[in-house]
Amino acid sequence: MTNIKDIQIPEGWKVEYIYNILEYEQPDKYLVKSTDYNKNNSIPVLTANKAFILGYTDEKDGIYNKGDVIIFDDFTMDLKYVDFKFKIKSSAIKLLTNINNYNLKFIYYYLLNLNLIPDSHKRNYISEVQNLIIHFPQSLAEQQKIAEILSTVDEAIQKTDDLIEKYKKIKTGLMEDLFTKGIDTNTGKPHTKFKDSELGRIPESWEVEKLSKRMKIIGGYAFKSKDETYHGIPWLKIANVGIGKIKWKEQSFLPDIYKSIYSDFLIKEGDIVLALTRPLLNKNLK
Repeated sequence: MTNIKDIQIPEGWKVEYIYNILEYEQPDKYLVKSTDYNKNNSIPVLTANKAFILGYTDEKDGIYNKGDVIIFDDFTMDLKYVDFKFKIKSSAIKLLTNINNYNLKFIYYYLLNLNLIPDSHKRNYISEVQNLIIHFPQSLAEQQKIAEILSTVDEAIQKTDDLIEKYKKIKTGLMEDLFTKGIDTNTGKPHTKFKDSELGRIPESWEVEKLSKRMKIIGGYAFKSKDETYHGIPWLKIANVGIGKIKWKEQSFLPDIYKSIYSDFLIKEGDIVLALTRPLLNKNLK
């Protein structure tokens, strides 16, 4: 992590250490005692990572209800802005609030923009984060305006994510119907006549066959680490096989000559790749 020094800033802005902007509180008195969560309970139990709301508790004591706060994971440096009452799951969380009259949501977005990455598995806030220097407008109105713009973008992203999730559920239901009831190409509606099969009831015009009768199935080849090169043929590894897609964020390569030596293992467009190591992830097939 680097401090922000010796840079040009707009007139009316200033630089300041984070420890002069935010104060932290340990989460001890807000920790949830039982993880027996129930969605019918009223108090959310939070974490700073992607999960955010772990569940809901009925515990009455030790509820954080002091207003806006940033929850910060001391190990991962994940953070969330919270404006409702809650309890905390992890003792690694620090609760960050204003020391002076700053817009806390602006500070939250600023911290997000720093892309904080932990150097190691240690408590980072006191040793690293609070000693950073940041720059920001002295005008509270300008801080608020910037935070409002970014909040509007976040709301738009959330609506899009919700819509995507909705269509994923629709697609799942549609696939279930299409792969069990099929579609009559004459009427455009599901089949109405069915027969028994070893897989259960299927449309009358369908058949049951092994996949091997319809496609060539071959296993992969266990290339060794010493085979890897800096360029050449992309090497598809288990880590690259995602749910419904190939992930090339981390790429490895094999020598070009392997195209001819191991031609049977070349993957072509239209091929289906199935992971055999941890093939199921969150109940989805890789």
